[in-house]
Order: sequence, then structure tokens, then C-alpha cells
Amino acid sequence: MGVYGLANANVDSATTQGFERKSRDLAAITKAIGLVLEFDNVQARLFIGDDKVSGETGNRWIYNGKRWFAVGIGYQFIKSNDEKK
Repeated sequence: MGVYGLANANVDSATTQGFERKSRDLAAITKAIGLVLEFDNVQARLFIGDDKVSGETGNRWIYNGKRWFAVGIGYQFIKSNDEKK
């Protein structure tokens, strides 16, 4: 499964090496690829991706283009009428 879209990136003095004085939220482009496995009512998700912020703030953002990993677990509590048959 592939993901490409908009994300929220919080930037501040610590994450921009002092470039930003105040904390603020900026739009970021996020892209990821992942795997979703389903066993009965349980789902497991594994994703790897990166986020990009544009401009000079993005160039100084310490997470710009750095890889991130995500793991998710889900459980289906309620079945639709079609699934009950």
C-alpha cells in the first residue's frame, strides 16, 4: 500500500537548529509505503516513509526527509450485515 499526501509538521527552535524562534505548525508532504496484514478480526500494519517541509525552514528542519517507521494494530469489533452472512 502506498501513501502520498499532506501532513502536519511542528517546527520550533530545537528542531530547526535555532532558525525558528517560536513553535508553529507547517504543511509537509508525506510519502510512505506499507504492508497491511489481516487475520480474522485483527489487522497489523507496517509503514516506512518520510516527510518534507519546503523553504528555508524545511532546509533547517532536522527531520526533513528522514525515514520514519510506524507500526499499527487494529481490531474489528463490529461486523457489517454483509460480513455476518
